[in-house]
Amino acid sequence: MASFSGFASCEIILHIYTIDINGGLPPPSNFLSKVTNFFHEKIMTPTGFGTYHTSLDVGGFNYSFAATSGITKTKAIDPTSPQALSSCPPGVSYTQSLILSSSSPSPSSLSKILNSLSKTFTPTSYHLLNRNCNHFTEALTLSLNLPSYPLYLNRVARTGTLLIKHEICEVKKEAEIARGNKIITKEEKKNKSKKKIITEKQRKALEALKK
Repeated sequence: MASFSGFASCEIILHIYTIDINGGLPPPSNFLSKVTNFFHEKIMTPTGFGTYHTSLDVGGFNYSFAATSGITKTKAIDPTSPQALSSCPPGVSYTQSLILSSSSPSPSSLSKILNSLSKTFTPTSYHLLNRNCNHFTEALTLSLNLPSYPLYLNRVARTGTLLIKHEICEVKKEAEIARGNKIITKEEKKNKSKKKIITEKQRKALEALKK
């Protein structure tokens, strides 16, 4: 498991890149592909259903998640630079950067959060719809108590998961775990509810004995 520690204090910045569905290749010439490209560029993206890649700068380092490499940590640099773009998936173009916070967490806090997230965001767990780069940056953002993550970034994935049966990344739950909070399962909630009912019955029984 990778260890994440040692960084300089700075702003927390979310970098957003738009993904070309052609993967950076020239647009296909056949009619169906042209229709698909038109639908994606002129209809889906303007209505909040575009496809995006994201990474997060925290404390002078850039964190991202990808297939085969898992969570990666590199020195934060200009996102428009050739070096930064070369580390992104093929066919992406830089869109914008959002400052989410003017201060970063302590090195120890960030290290604990990232080490926790690395247990689920592994090199082999990447899935285009259920566990992608946007799931990671959203989970990390929530882990840092920054609720201002743009929901449109992963809208396509969330919509796609409604059509398939697969283990879906629950970013809020994983963020809670990364912060060290205990997650109460449905079974635990059910058992807790049963205990309350039993206690209430016992109370009524005791009141009846007193009469």
